[in-house]
Amino acid sequence: MRQICVLFLAFCLTGFACIRPNAGLENSLDLGQVWVHKDSEWREAPREAQVNEATAWAKLVIFRPRGEFVMLRCSLIKQGNVVRISQGDPIALYRGHWKEADFGAEVEYRAVFRTIAIADQALPGRPEGAKVKRVGQDLVFQEQKFSHLKEFDSASLISVSEGL
Repeated sequence: MRQICVLFLAFCLTGFACIRPNAGLENSLDLGQVWVHKDSEWREAPREAQVNEATAWAKLVIFRPRGEFVMLRCSLIKQGNVVRISQGDPIALYRGHWKEADFGAEVEYRAVFRTIAIADQALPGRPEGAKVKRVGQDLVFQEQKFSHLKEFDSASLISVSEGL
């Protein structure tokens, strides 16, 4: 199972730099880009640490071509303007598919990996669904706003996936 997750995460990353959206809905989802939950609460490092760093528990979503969908729940570290996934903290990986709908897109996904097992919740998890729509510069997913994470260190996703 770990090898499958590592391969899947590596596959998700391979398109980040080279994907260019086509037309219509794919343009509005900014395929291959990382979106972060806007209500993630960033906590600054104490002044005594003398580092320009903040951390947040966050939800990331990625919409890929051909209807592929990835969601991660993980801890993020922001140093200056660059955001990366924290190594060694808990992570949950969800994957599924999206398809175009009148209002935007419909997503169906399920949990496929967790570093911390949850009692009575076998993997892969049960299918879940949500609606996605573009509102200005934001995406609305699971009735929560997400913003494009422009300065994401995609190498951190590869580093994390190697530890799965």
